[in-house]
Amino acid sequence: MRVAALASVVLLAFGGPVAADEKVENPEFTNWSQFKKGTSITLQSIATVNGKPAEQTLTETLVEVADDKVAIVTEVIVVVRGNTIKPNALRREVPKTIALAKGAKKEDVLAGRPAGTTDEGTETIDVCGTKMKTRWFKFKTESANLTTEGKVWIADGVPGRVVKSERNAGGSAPTTWSMQLIEIKKP
Repeated sequence: MRVAALASVVLLAFGGPVAADEKVENPEFTNWSQFKKGTSITLQSIATVNGKPAEQTLTETLVEVADDKVAIVTEVIVVVRGNTIKPNALRREVPKTIALAKGAKKEDVLAGRPAGTTDEGTETIDVCGTKMKTRWFKFKTESANLTTEGKVWIADGVPGRVVKSERNAGGSAPTTWSMQLIEIKKP
């Protein structure tokens, strides 16, 4: 669930279907490639679906840095009703460039601006015990009769950029989700 939630944040940032004709710099590659192999972040999230909470801890570790890609290993621990689930770690490669999504603007992708952004600004928030200046984006999307509203805070100097996120989705299974960066480790 947590991997899917993080993937949806990335999907919101980069849009939906891609048009293969225009390539742009991948902000995720640009961000992670500035750190040394072994750098990791840990995010804590709580999702409530139909009133039932699930807690997740996600750790992403930079395991490879090359000129054309970086590789990140993601480990997830999920706690649902007192039961702990730890799926196998996933390795993913982040390319240096990506295809610009149909209808997406290059400047939005590079800024980390999610699809459906309705407002944006800056805010200093507490991240891992340190006051950090962030950019935030409020967004609203609709898909398959499901409306999702949320806010995401990002900081370019943080591995992965996302330091906090909140979302609410209606529909047949109302869902709230909050996530916060709780640890950064650098070798």
